[in-house]
Amino acid sequence: FLWCVFFFTDKCKDLVHPQRKTCKDLTASIARECVLLKCQGTCKDLYGAELKASWCYNPVPYYWHCRCRVCW
Repeated sequence: FLWCVFFFTDKCKDLVHPQRKTCKDLTASIARECVLLKCQGTCKDLYGAELKASWCYNPVPYYWHCRCRVCW
């Protein structure tokens, strides 16, 4: 299966934003742990105004993904 790995990839599923913006869920980092506050900070630093949400996701045991939803 395909993952959105690291910052910019076309394998991410496009989402439709209510204001007709394009949104993607991107992976900012992959590590053994994910602290939500650090994840939020990383996403904010990377995407600034385009950032809509951030969360920690554990698709594979022992590897946490920090995910960012960005819309433009």
